Amino acid sequence: MKSWKNKNWDKFSKKEKIYKQAKKKDQGSKTDQTFILTSKQWEEKILSGLFPARVVEVQKKYIFVAPENLSGKIKTKDVRIATVAKKHTQIYRKERNFVVVGDRVLCQSAVINENIGSDLPQCSLEYRLSRENKLSRIDPLLASREHVLASNVDQLVIVASYLHPRVKWGLIDRYLIVAEHENIKPIIILNKKDLLDGLEKESFVKDCINMESLYTKLGYEVHSFQADKRKISKEEKLKLKSIFSKKISLLSGHSGVGKSSIVNLLGPEIIQDVETDAILTKGRHTTTFASFLKLKIGGYVIDTPGIRSFKVETNDPFSLSWGFVEMRPYIEKCKYRTCRHERGDECKVVEALDQGLISERRYQSYLGLLLGTSGREGRMSVQMTE
Repeated sequence: MKSWKNKNWDKFSKKEKIYKQAKKKDQGSKTDQTFILTSKQWEEKILSGLFPARVVEVQKKYIFVAPENLSGKIKTKDVRIATVAKKHTQIYRKERNFVVVGDRVLCQSAVINENIGSDLPQCSLEYRLSRENKLSRIDPLLASREHVLASNVDQLVIVASYLHPRVKWGLIDRYLIVAEHENIKPIIILNKKDLLDGLEKESFVKDCINMESLYTKLGYEVHSFQADKRKISKEEKLKLKSIFSKKISLLSGHSGVGKSSIVNLLGPEIIQDVETDAILTKGRHTTTFASFLKLKIGGYVIDTPGIRSFKVETNDPFSLSWGFVEMRPYIEKCKYRTCRHERGDECKVVEALDQGLISERRYQSYLGLLLGTSGREGRMSVQMTE
């Protein structure tokens, strides 16, 4: 297995930091920096009497938090309703991602506000610890804004289904790019493999086998399941549990791919709703908010609503190409520092492509993102070369 803290990570992260700082300066910063704490500031605030907590759900009006002790144990059965401290209210109303599921926050117990209409204990959300990592996309409602889906996770579990809905490899590539940039270990789960029964000779099945092999050769962990409690084998269930045990895992993917079905097989504190049609082949889960759930097997999982689009930033060719791990050995060998890795003079990435060292399929995925010719869902509109 490849190391996720590889020797080139520091070198890349410094360049990425410079790029993001320049962009932030151009756009202006909305976030109140007095709200976000460093680790040292965090410890000082705890000594002042605030209690640490983890954000477990964010709805339109309310934020739900669960106390977290210093050893990292999250008391998910002790959920409280948090309201943002008044000193941050104005910024909170402007920003979509002031806090997200997975954020580590500091709270202060509050007097019960009867207008909230809940028996849950109440608290005031005072500060947020700087995020270790995050899964984010371009906000589908406002292209100039970042939409953070969740934060502070150990691994990103990318869930796709072979059919109903059909797997989109370009979407998987987008998730992998974000995982690489955030230094989160990605795991690919392809669900509903039972739908391939009888289709062994179909070109689609052969394409799936080739793509699974490709991702595996690139160093990614790929698993094939049928996450249906009536069909899953004992061996598959044990494997599924081993993936999630003792980790904070974030599940993401299109609606209907089976994320909630997977969560339910892991013994969550709260069973996730899943609707199925009469044919029992097209699951449509009804998760409407990202939820932080404790698992009986040990560990936690963040189940997210199905996404319709997952657009990532592509205006920096260096950062984009870095997200494709197979391109890294060649990126800085190009003749021009600003090389976009299209067909041109002395591009080492293109040379590696011509030599079969880089997959044509993945290269087309890169071009689709660079040129903006891939659909919002990851469906390739670039002409593929077989």
